[in-house]
Amino acid sequence: MPLPAVCGVVGFAFGLFLFATNASIMAPLDVAISCLVLGIELTLYRARKKIGIDLKTLLTEIPTE
Repeated sequence: MPLPAVCGVVGFAFGLFLFATNASIMAPLDVAISCLVLGIELTLYRARKKIGIDLKTLLTEIPTE
């Protein structure tokens, strides 16, 4: 399993945890913006996967310099 993928999953889980624990004290606009950003990210992920971009290969290859 590639390290960037593991870091991404850990970061996402931590961010989701922080969002869930602080959502009750956040302003409604902040919650709406956070949900919108997460929704856009999920939509982009699904769109890339649907058109055939191999996300596993994208994370495992290091570009040459």
